[in-house]
Amino acid sequence: MNSREVVVYLGAILLAFVGVPVAGFVAYVLGFNSDMVEIAMVLVFYGIALGGGHLYLALRNEGSDVPPSARWRYLAVLIILLVTGAVLAVTGEQTIATIELRTIGRAVIGVTIVGYVLTEAVDGYRTVRSS
Repeated sequence: MNSREVVVYLGAILLAFVGVPVAGFVAYVLGFNSDMVEIAMVLVFYGIALGGGHLYLALRNEGSDVPPSARWRYLAVLIILLVTGAVLAVTGEQTIATIELRTIGRAVIGVTIVGYVLTEAVDGYRTVRSS
């Protein structure tokens, strides 16, 4: 990993640690004191901290170690996991027919992680095989 990538990742983490709490404080001062605001702030924090650097580098088509296609796959998985986590936090106790949403959400998370690992493994195999 070159120093440019490190700077981008650290910038995204710094933005998450500084910008999101400031936005949360502003929301608190303006009177938005609900659980939904807290959930949104957590989602934005993790989205920026874990995906901000990858998004920037993928949009710029930069990076020496990780190809842009892998960055886009990582971002897609991150979005699925964050949205599923938010849905579970808001409606986890509800049921559809006789199945709890928590069970469905855990299945979505599990399938997403297994699918991501398998996709990256196949892509890595193809890359090594072709060279």
